Amino acid sequence: MNEVANKIANRIYTLATAAVLCCVAATSAQNMITNPGFESSGSGYNLFTQSGSPAVASVTYPTTGAHGGTRYARVVVTTPSETAAENWHVQFQPPTGWTAAIGATYEFKFWAKTDSNANIHVSVQGADYTYLTGTSFGLTPDWTEYSLTYVSEAEGTNAVRFHIYVAESVNAYSFDDVSVTTVATGIRGSAPAQANALRLHQGSDHLVLTVDGNVSGSLKAEVLDLRGTSLASATGSAEGSMRLALPKESGTYFIRAQTRTHSWVRAVRVP
Repeated sequence: MNEVANKIANRIYTLATAAVLCCVAATSAQNMITNPGFESSGSGYNLFTQSGSPAVASVTYPTTGAHGGTRYARVVVTTPSETAAENWHVQFQPPTGWTAAIGATYEFKFWAKTDSNANIHVSVQGADYTYLTGTSFGLTPDWTEYSLTYVSEAEGTNAVRFHIYVAESVNAYSFDDVSVTTVATGIRGSAPAQANALRLHQGSDHLVLTVDGNVSGSLKAEVLDLRGTSLASATGSAEGSMRLALPKESGTYFIRAQTRTHSWVRAVRVP
């Protein structure tokens, strides 16, 4: 094969390789949420209110003021729950129907804002709606992207659900551009959009936590028991590593690490 033919062959190989890598990246970031931008109004979404609760809320899908596209969801809470602990009495529930795999890492992302500063809670629930774990975020009047990353302990359709609790206070809560994607966590240097993963190195009595990707700011990490009680905590920077003590008793615990806009929760087992 002459030099020109060699160059052509190499060029074809390079383009083919790039196309394959592009397709792989696109597949790994495929959104499993239908109607993510509410362009089909509220199709697939549900506003749940606990029966017997004093909380009152409604949802509309305005056509002006969206973060992206032409529509967004606006949940207005006119009467809150009796206590902050009952924030789950109003839940904005994204579409279900996607299938989870054991050990896979899922990132739930959304853009949100409120008319005035307020807290929401994002829960991870199982197939039977049992609360598994979750985290709270403080929303502001500015559109901001928030994310919760969770390593699945179950498999099957609807085995993992992400619900947003808004019953804590009277306010208008706006949501747009919702997604659930599978996150590749095994290799450093993967695409930034897929690299905001929490790495855990487990020692005999401690964990070392490191956040991959482009997340910055202060980081707080906690060890929680299965009832959600905090057993140990540490603070540091998301741009470094953090050491977190583990309980001495054997069992399963949740690790929650969080910045202002990102949260990671996953189970660990102490032998």
